[in-house]
Amino acid sequence: MTPEEQVARWAVMPPEIWLAGADRSSARYDTVIRWEQDRAYMAPLPCGVRWHALRMPEELGLAVLRALLATAAAQALGPVLHDRTEGLTVWLLPVEPDTGAEWERLDPVLVLLTAGHTLQAPGPEVLGGEPVRWAHWPQIPGTLTPPDLLARALGQHLALAGPLQDGSS
Repeated sequence: MTPEEQVARWAVMPPEIWLAGADRSSARYDTVIRWEQDRAYMAPLPCGVRWHALRMPEELGLAVLRALLATAAAQALGPVLHDRTEGLTVWLLPVEPDTGAEWERLDPVLVLLTAGHTLQAPGPEVLGGEPVRWAHWPQIPGTLTPPDLLARALGQHLALAGPLQDGSS
């Protein structure tokens, strides 16, 4: 199945089914039920199955998100998780061959989470109010931020603001 065919298939899925589907075990069904029962439930979702996740300080991630949402590229953006307790944002990106070193070269505060990492995430309807929420959720499930788009936006922001030091914002 081509990536385009896969995205078309995911586009008709309810968002919670798509998100929980990263867990290929039967636990994904329990995850959907838990999200319906408990808005604050944080599901452990494996990276490297449906997406890689790029973690960065919230100041950087939210500034880049605001900038991209103000452009025509807004419809291409995938989910962006905002963890206010840890001061982080996490962008969901397509699964690609190891690109972690490329992100780290852009700025050492960027950490790519791939196979073997787990993302703790609320259901897709948690867009505000909770300590961990989705700062952005796409209209079409399965949409993932194109890495080249995010890399350009990060590069532009870092060129203006300068690199972040010691992972702090």
